[in-house]
Amino acid sequence: MNRRLEEQLRQLGLDSSQPPASPEAWQALLDSVDQTYDQADRERDLARESSDLSAGELQHVSADLRRSRAKLSVERERLLSMVEHLGEALCLTDESGLIVLVNPEATRLLRGTPEELLGRPLAELFPSEERLHLTQARREEQQFLLAADGSPIEVAYNLRPIQATQSRTDAAEVSNAYVLVFRDVSELQLARRSALEAARLKDQFLANVSHEIRTPMNSILGFSEMLRGEEHLTERAKTHLDSIQDSGEQLLALLNNILDLSKLQSDTLPTDPASVDLESLLHSTVASVQPAVSAKGLRLNTAFPEDLPRTLRTDPQRLRQICSHLLDNAIKFTPRGRIDLCISLDPSTRSHLLLHVTDTGIGIDPDHHEWIFEPFRQSDASLTRSYGGAGLGLTLARELARKLGGDLFIDSALGHGSTFTLRLPLGFALPEPKSLPQHPAPTAQTSCSLHRPLEGNRILLASRHPQATIWADHLRDAGAELELTTTAASIRTRLESTPPIDVALFDAVLEDEAAPSLVQSLRSSGHAAPLVVLDSGALFAAGRRCLEAGCDEHLETPIAPASLVATCARFLGLGGSPQRLAG
Repeated sequence: MNRRLEEQLRQLGLDSSQPPASPEAWQALLDSVDQTYDQADRERDLARESSDLSAGELQHVSADLRRSRAKLSVERERLLSMVEHLGEALCLTDESGLIVLVNPEATRLLRGTPEELLGRPLAELFPSEERLHLTQARREEQQFLLAADGSPIEVAYNLRPIQATQSRTDAAEVSNAYVLVFRDVSELQLARRSALEAARLKDQFLANVSHEIRTPMNSILGFSEMLRGEEHLTERAKTHLDSIQDSGEQLLALLNNILDLSKLQSDTLPTDPASVDLESLLHSTVASVQPAVSAKGLRLNTAFPEDLPRTLRTDPQRLRQICSHLLDNAIKFTPRGRIDLCISLDPSTRSHLLLHVTDTGIGIDPDHHEWIFEPFRQSDASLTRSYGGAGLGLTLARELARKLGGDLFIDSALGHGSTFTLRLPLGFALPEPKSLPQHPAPTAQTSCSLHRPLEGNRILLASRHPQATIWADHLRDAGAELELTTTAASIRTRLESTPPIDVALFDAVLEDEAAPSLVQSLRSSGHAAPLVVLDSGALFAAGRRCLEAGCDEHLETPIAPASLVATCARFLGLGGSPQRLAG
């Protein structure tokens, strides 16, 4: 029998040595063989179909893998690019704690090449006493790392372990992979020092420039004021002089505002807290703006309740500035109607003063309430064209209020006027003075209201300031018997002789001796005459030393001639005895 047939019969469970005995048995055998071949054909077809389906799926999976691999490659390149251009230094380790990735900033700060850093244990970057704590996450800690050459680098850093997924490592296994991000604190400190130095140089530049600009500006104002007093001037000439005076005063006020804002922003604006007669200060401030109020046909009403403390402790000059800015703002933006100034105690604390300035002006949109306190901004750009101004008044008012420990608030609606509320701490209240009256700070209006306030009094002026000539003329016009000099020796000699000098005015820097030394020696010798030092903003420290040595007051130059006359008149109004100002 054929071998293949025998093999097939065995697979069917039949013995080839015992053929079927009857035709029926042969027929049954053949039927069984046919069924077996049919089953084999079906299985072969099924296998062929399965093979074709698996190949398609494999091709599909293979295409997905290729796409995923390409996407991962793009993401990897993008991530590496981000790490490379990261502004902070970055080190990445594997699970053995060895550095496997550093970016250029890390190599720069650690002063090594990638070849020197890759493969090193991350722990070697830390001082030995810190290496035992690297299993703990750190955030924004500041300490020293060790550069490639072993030198210390002061840094702030974040250290985070890389959390492995459950599929990559057993949950109980501790991963030693870390990412370290750090930045050089010394560079930040250097940048900060550079910024502070730049701010200091800017402030110094502004102080010097202000002195250079304000000096000729005050000379212009001084000479124009002198010319306005001349007789036989035509009306046209008087009008021109008035225009010069008004324009000069506006420019000078703008310059002073810019300088004050610069000092406030750099926190260099000095304050001199003292006991202030509140009612006198506000009345003098109101008097200074009354001409502008009358010129616009407005009404200015004031209310000072009797139960309020008469005094508070604050800087009188800065408080006067705040009130002036608020009143000037109300006058500027009130075409018609009234302005009310009233004060009260904060009912919630009884320890703070509330000063309200209310007007019937154009009002301010509530959406713009914060804008108006930003430098050089107004609630509407068209207001600058209609009403003028640089947009500094309210900025300075709020900054000064906060400098004095208070704040400034607004309540306003467009077309319904505005109310600005100044809130200041009282500090303390003093009993009513019984013997000496309170004297408001000098103003141009105070001095100009007196015909010859210095009549018969001897004033000594020792100054080489460019304005000295104008000061001298105004002091003489005010009736003073003026004596001029430029040296400390002549000041000392004159004060020791007769007839006595009633007020001595002199520069903070004299030709032959430091002014603080002169003041100290004069006070030690028993001289009680009022001493007033004239110092520029650039020499503010010298003026302060004069005050500490016993000087009665210092005036920052350039000085309006009327203010200088008013200062002398104030000292003479006290009978010539020195009235020491709080410094």
